[in-house]
Amino acid sequence: MVDGQSPEAQPESGITDIIVTAQRRTESIQNSSLSLAVVDAKQLATAGVTQPEGLSRLVPNLQVGSFAYARIYLRGVGDNTANGFAQSAVAFNVDGVHVARSTQYGGSFYDVARIEVLKGPQGTLYGRNASAGVINVITNAPTQKFEGYLSANVGNYNFYQLQGALNVPITDTLAGRVAFNVVERDGYLQDGYDDESQRSGRLRLLWEPSSAVSLGLKADVTHTGGKGQSGVVFPTPAGADPWMAASGDLVRQYQIATGSPRVPTDGFVDNTYVGVSAELNAKLGFADLTVVPAYRWQDFAFYASPAGNLNFREADKVYQTSLEVRLARNTSNYNIVLGGFYFREVTYADSRIDQGARAGALAGNSSIFTSYRAPTKALAVFADGRLSLTDRLRVLAGIRYTDEKRGLFGVTTTFSTIASVPTCPPTIALFDPAYRFCLQGRADNEVKNNAVTWRGGVEFDLAPRSMAYARVDRGFKSGGVFSGAAPGNDYAPEFLTSYVAGVRNRFLDNKLQVNLEGFYWDYQDYQFTFVNFDTRGVSALVTRNVGAARIYGGNVDVVWQPQRSDTFTFNVEYLNARFKSFTYTTSLASDPARECPSLGVVGSVNAPGRGPVSLYGYSCAGAALPRAPEWTLRGGWTHEFELSSGATFTTDIDAQYSSSYKLDLTKVAFLTQSPYALLNAQLTYRSPDRQVTVTAWMRNITNRAVYNDARRYGSTNFAGGDIRPPRTFGASLKYSF
Repeated sequence: MVDGQSPEAQPESGITDIIVTAQRRTESIQNSSLSLAVVDAKQLATAGVTQPEGLSRLVPNLQVGSFAYARIYLRGVGDNTANGFAQSAVAFNVDGVHVARSTQYGGSFYDVARIEVLKGPQGTLYGRNASAGVINVITNAPTQKFEGYLSANVGNYNFYQLQGALNVPITDTLAGRVAFNVVERDGYLQDGYDDESQRSGRLRLLWEPSSAVSLGLKADVTHTGGKGQSGVVFPTPAGADPWMAASGDLVRQYQIATGSPRVPTDGFVDNTYVGVSAELNAKLGFADLTVVPAYRWQDFAFYASPAGNLNFREADKVYQTSLEVRLARNTSNYNIVLGGFYFREVTYADSRIDQGARAGALAGNSSIFTSYRAPTKALAVFADGRLSLTDRLRVLAGIRYTDEKRGLFGVTTTFSTIASVPTCPPTIALFDPAYRFCLQGRADNEVKNNAVTWRGGVEFDLAPRSMAYARVDRGFKSGGVFSGAAPGNDYAPEFLTSYVAGVRNRFLDNKLQVNLEGFYWDYQDYQFTFVNFDTRGVSALVTRNVGAARIYGGNVDVVWQPQRSDTFTFNVEYLNARFKSFTYTTSLASDPARECPSLGVVGSVNAPGRGPVSLYGYSCAGAALPRAPEWTLRGGWTHEFELSSGATFTTDIDAQYSSSYKLDLTKVAFLTQSPYALLNAQLTYRSPDRQVTVTAWMRNITNRAVYNDARRYGSTNFAGGDIRPPRTFGASLKYSF
């Protein structure tokens, strides 16, 4: 079945079933044992989601930060590496196609049917780099109905959005759908950063020559521009605006304290990406065949200051090819999927990082130039199924074998004013006379990863509308190569095993839905990126496997619809996420960024121009995982007033609460997001014929400052933070036909 064309559940009184395809079959979420949150088109529109960051307001314990790259965390598990070839622990798919680069996520949030967020490792159907979960974006597929819509949305910060779609039945067997999205907004920060500028378009064709065969074709293109993201001082100094200019004088005093360069006022993002894909579905009699080939291309450049303590330029080109082939058979007694997956990607990345240091005799400035080619190739085979042992009891099982090769080839040149490294030889051109010292190193290295991941479980129907389940799932995120010099610049995969049990229920003649779930995650070989010496004795941003964590908790989801015009929703999730072990080394005799207990001198390395340098060990065992609040709550109320003319007014009010959580992997007390509550509301008018919709909306009504993460300015009591949007408000008009 083509994504975006799932059939609706049979009409009945009370709560309507949500239909999903996350397990490569069509089913109600109430009949699925997946840890799954579904966001439909109405919720996306109500929340005003135009970027991945907006999902943080809709899915508990989903944390999405934005710099030039989207950084996604689920229950504290994600990826803290910010570079053009990083691998996210939360896999991102659009219409069945895996999108590896997080720089391409933002152009997907328009003309969407629904978004499925799978929590926990997905080791069989989704495989590589899905150790924390999966986000599936399903856009609207063509149908044999002439229809469409056009909408305009305006708001403060000079925000405007134009969006539309046209669905056309071309012949009795061929239909097409074209959609577009234009977004412009001034920056939330005083100097114009944290703005938005996007142009996206998508074309989908669906050919169904018979009831047994369908072929879908899709092409999409997106360009994002503007100034991009920057940081703010955290915590906010007394009397200052949390959304102050990162390039202003108030921020500058903290940058000077650590020798950080001034935040540029001419930052930019210039990102174009294109994708083409197809989906063939054929009923073969003994099974259903699905073939999904895809190709993606990206040309990406940006200049910005992440966290305000270094300036970063980067230019990437990315080429991605993938192919997935599946055979599925679904009967009343069993469901089975067999398949294979091929993935190839090559990233060409060039970057420059300008930074400073204030460390006594080592005070100075440096610029790091890199030029790399990062190839990835992965092959996988998988099997997954569900078997009914009785009318009420089912067993689940799945397995996947993945073979992957990742490499990094190229050179890093560090230019410095610090006389602790050798003088530049004549063969290396000086770009600035002040930078008389330099080092070069080659990253040339390649690692091979192979892994067997799996799942197993049981489902038992307690009653016609109550199901209990228990599952165990194992997933992994591949290892790789960081940009330090070879050898020794590689790291191993990380693994996560999840144990889950829960129950899904409908009560009161289908008017009350109560779902409960508990989980325990065993997280091994944690990949940690930090500043340390590489094997040359040169400071680099290294990635190491440093420890293990345990994460446990539970959640309750409630939907109550006492009458057709009123719907109440409530969700609460408890999370306890701590490191069981965490050990790393650095040349610092004290590490102000984390303040973890010292293990003393654990080794040494020969640093160019300095000779032997002691390495100190630190243990962060017992520290909380960042971006993992202990409590998150979300509630909402929707009420529809029906007028005598047939028109309706609908009120939507929702609130979100989060307890405090760490913004970085640290024991530093101030690097903590304090508890917060967010309130949003909107009022919608729909004409009697439902063709005209007018909406007034306001988000973050109390103008609460909330941060995605923060990085400490050396040993100061301030950090550069990534802040979420302030209060926004506006109105929209939509015409459907």
